[in-house]
Amino acid sequence: MLSNNNIKITDQFWLNYINLVKTEVIPYQWKALNDRLPDTEPSHAIENFRIAAGEKEGKFYGMVFQDSDVAKWLEAVAYILEDEPNVELEKTADEVIDLIGRSQQPDGYINTYYTIKEPDKRWTNLGIRTFVWWYNIDSLLEGGLTWSLGGYGSPAEKPDVTTSAPPNKATIPATPYKAPKPINPLISAMNHKS
Repeated sequence: MLSNNNIKITDQFWLNYINLVKTEVIPYQWKALNDRLPDTEPSHAIENFRIAAGEKEGKFYGMVFQDSDVAKWLEAVAYILEDEPNVELEKTADEVIDLIGRSQQPDGYINTYYTIKEPDKRWTNLGIRTFVWWYNIDSLLEGGLTWSLGGYGSPAEKPDVTTSAPPNKATIPATPYKAPKPINPLISAMNHKS
C-alpha cells in the first residue's frame, strides 16, 4: 500500500484547496463543533461526547449522526498534518481522541446519541434501512485509521485490522462483553468480539 507520506502534491490547483482546508475549513469546523460560531445553530458535537463521557450534565443535541462530524474533522486534520506538522493542531486532535475514548462504553460502544438519549437501543440500529450507526462507526474508523496510518501516536496504537466487526443484534452475548481498554479509541470498535 502506498502511504500518503510518500506522496507530495505540487500542482497549484490542488495546493490551493489543501491550503484552504488547512487555513479556513479546519479552524472553522473546530469552532462549529464547539459552538463558537455566532448566529448559527449550535452543533453540540464535542459537548455530546463530554456528556457521554460523564464529564458534563445535559441532553443530546443535534442529529443522530452528529458524531461523524467530529470524526471527519479528525480525518481532515490527520491528512493535513501528514503534509505539514503542527504541534498545536496535533495536541488538539489528541485531546479529542482522548475525549472519544472516555465516552466509549465498557462494551466498546461509541455513539453519543444512543449513549445519552436511547441507551436501551444500543446495538439495535444496525439494519440497512437504519444506517446511522454504521455511518457513525464508519466515520470513526476512517478517522482513526487515517490518524494511525499517518504515524500519529505510538507504534503500539496502530490498528489491528484483522479483528471482527461489531456484533449484530442476533449475536449480542447474554452477559455484557468486557472490552479491553482500547489503545486508540477511534478504532477500538474493531476490537469488539462477538
